[in-house]
Amino acid sequence: MNKGHVIAFVLGALSVALISTLMPADSQLISKEQPSDSSDHTLSEPLESSFNNIKEPLTETLSTQHKSIQHSLTALTKSELVAEVERLESELTHATQKHEQLIKEVSEHAETMLRDKVAELEQQMQQQLELLLSDGVDTLNLATKFEQQTRDDHWAETTESVFQDFFTTHDFIEFVQLKTIDCRESICQINYQYADGFESIHLFQHKLSEFVTKHKFATSQSQEANGSVNMHIAK
Repeated sequence: MNKGHVIAFVLGALSVALISTLMPADSQLISKEQPSDSSDHTLSEPLESSFNNIKEPLTETLSTQHKSIQHSLTALTKSELVAEVERLESELTHATQKHEQLIKEVSEHAETMLRDKVAELEQQMQQQLELLLSDGVDTLNLATKFEQQTRDDHWAETTESVFQDFFTTHDFIEFVQLKTIDCRESICQINYQYADGFESIHLFQHKLSEFVTKHKFATSQSQEANGSVNMHIAK
């Protein structure tokens, strides 16, 4: 090998060494691009320490403020609860007093109405008693008054027709029969017969009495003998 070749070889070797130095292998690039966990942990320790130095006093401050706010809210809730209870007690007291007053007023009103009603009934009874005492003789002598009256054809015919309808439609037709009916000015004489052994005569007479009252007759008188009833009614 001559001197020129040696110089060329040396320069080539130096070039390769220089290139290798400037451009590391792929594994080295990968190692630099993706550092190991130990390297990352080592680098993050200062940052974590600084973060902790900031976090700890901030957390303590926030915790103190949270406790203070929570205490204030609890105190406010208790205060509002006491106020609400006092308000409800006041409303209950007012409602109770109003209810008692209402009961008192209703009782007084009912007592007044009852007293007035009793007085009204007593007055009506007194009037009826006086009427009975004054007209007692005439009431007991409807038959006599009937004989003294003349016939009012319009009223008599209408009234007779009404009672004839009753005696043909009541529930005891097979046991009770109308014999005669005669009306004058204000009094009618009705004669009917009921069968022997008819046990419901009182029911029939009750229905007849209701019918008489319904048609505005004020008084009545009956005489009965051997199943024959002679009845006088006056309006």
